[in-house]
Amino acid sequence: MGFKFSKGPISIQEIKESRLLSLRDIQKWEEEFLVRSRGKNYFTEREFVETYRQTFTSGDAKTFARNVFRVMDLDGNGSIDLREFVLGMSSLTGDDVNKKIEWAFRVYDVNGDGVISPKEFKKIVRAIFKMHGRGVSSKEHIDRLCSDLMRSMDADRDGTITLQEFREGCRKHKFLLNALKV
Repeated sequence: MGFKFSKGPISIQEIKESRLLSLRDIQKWEEEFLVRSRGKNYFTEREFVETYRQTFTSGDAKTFARNVFRVMDLDGNGSIDLREFVLGMSSLTGDDVNKKIEWAFRVYDVNGDGVISPKEFKKIVRAIFKMHGRGVSSKEHIDRLCSDLMRSMDADRDGTITLQEFREGCRKHKFLLNALKV
């Protein structure tokens, strides 16, 4: 039974009681949150982007960090609180592959319509390359890579990737998930 990304009022205490995450993992993410938020009980997008910039110093992490922020801000209020941070980071770094795939799908599905378009896919892949400081000037290479991956994953040939197609694609192309690791 995997965790569903609820926008409901699940608290840290409820997460602890549900045993969705180990107490050790929750404590680790609580400590990380307090350090990165400088003791506040939330992150703004600007602060979150800055923490990514400090982590990924060899490239430009701004676009990617904004998309991660979008996915972590479950209630859409423009900030990430401790609960949202713990749930997001545990999905991103945990062992549950299905949870990782669902989380990654939400990053790639920029407009939230339930499918990944070629434009959305290119946007995130470019952001990943920029974040890691690799091949930013090689637009043709990134476009070709994205086109090949889209063709490979788009089983029904409708020009978009559904969550199920993305699941299958991630099993074939493991780097799609690995590229999102913090």
